[in-house]
Parts: sequence; structure tokens; C-alpha cells
Amino acid sequence: MWQRFDQALHNEGVSVDHNIHNNADTRRGVTALAYIEKNDTQVATRISEFLAGLQQVIPNQYFYPTDELHLTMLSVISCVDDFTLDDIHIPPYTALFQEALLGLPEFNITFRGVTATPDCVVIQGVVDHGKSGENEESDTLTLLRERLRNAFKSSTLRSSIDSRYTLKTAHCTAARFCSPLNTSSNTKASESELLLNYLKRYRNHHFGTITVKHIDLVFNDWYQRLNTKRLAQALLVKINYAT
Repeated sequence: MWQRFDQALHNEGVSVDHNIHNNADTRRGVTALAYIEKNDTQVATRISEFLAGLQQVIPNQYFYPTDELHLTMLSVISCVDDFTLDDIHIPPYTALFQEALLGLPEFNITFRGVTATPDCVVIQGVVDHGKSGENEESDTLTLLRERLRNAFKSSTLRSSIDSRYTLKTAHCTAARFCSPLNTSSNTKASESELLLNYLKRYRNHHFGTITVKHIDLVFNDWYQRLNTKRLAQALLVKINYAT
């Protein structure tokens, strides 16, 4: 991921997303996700502080507001043009979502370091097994995704799970490129150079660990902005491991 980003900066430049500010963009979908601020305000604040510094370096890009920072659990219906909630019957989706996650324990995600692609800047997240031990049974994120996949794929409900790619990571997209980076002049470094140097400072930065308790099922746009509609919420179970 980082290598592709580095090569793009030195060659063709970043990949500009022209739809971020396009009010005519009708791409919508249904997604299970966890808002970072809703699960841990301190970690969300630290990420936002990093983004505030990034905005000083490349001011003309799109930076996720604190309350929109999120982890995608699973895209149930990938965003497609002109999709609306009138195209589905909502109650079976919410019931299946809540049933699939019933009894799942809370789990930890540690955010350490940043990376980037030609399209966006990403906060790196990994499952923190903690006292539960490092084994497949303790990887609740994988289990959560598998439960949702199996539930929706085995139902007759409309879904397009894994149609774009199979989601395996716990990363958080924090910024997107919506305009070209300024090239260098005789008086100052280019935005590409400033961006690269700034991100390198945070390549191994520890933003903190969140305990994921709240999972939402939402009707969303491509960027998961808060003009989304929450369809349902699942509350994960608190587990007290023996010391």
C-alpha cells in the first residue's frame, strides 16, 4: 500500500476523487460499521489532531470529521447509483443483523501508524487479542464478519457482500484526495514532499486502543458521511477474562 503511494507521488500523482463534493452523486448502500468516537472519544480525538496537522500540509483535500471516523465491518449492499431504501424491506435486514451479532463479545482494535494509497490516507488498525490470547476463536472481528456474511448470503435478502473485495483489515480511512497536490516552486517544497514527510513522522505513531462495543447498520453514501440513516444497532457483550 505505502509503496504504491510513494511511487504515485513521484510519478503520476495522487488519484483525485471528483465525487466527494458532487451533490448529484447518488451512490448509496447498506453497511455494518463502528464509529470510532462512539466507541472511544480519546482515540477519535487523537486521530483528529493528526488530521488537523495534515490539513495544514495539504489544505485542499477531504478530511473526515471526528464523528465520521469509522471502521467498516462489512458492506452488505455495496454502493450503487440510485439505490434507495425503497428498494428493500428494512425490518428483515435489521432483524438479521441483530440476530447475527447476538452474544458476540466486545473486542479491541489498536491503531498504530499511518499508511496511504494514491486515493487516501489510512490509520492502521489491528485486532488486539489482549488477555483472550492469540488464537482464531479470540478474533471477534473475523467472527463478526463471518457471521454477517453467512447470515445475509444464506438469506433471500438482496446483498452484494464481497463484490468489490473481501474485507479483512481494520483500517480507518481518514482523508481522501479530492484535488491534485500543488507542484513545487522555487520558494517552497511541493505538497507531495510535505505530505510524505508528515506521514513518515506518523508511520509508527500509537493512536491508542478502542474497545468496540457498538456496531451500527446504516444506509450510507460512498464516504459514510453522517447524512446516513441508522437502521439498527447491536451492542456487543462485555467479557471479563480471568487474571
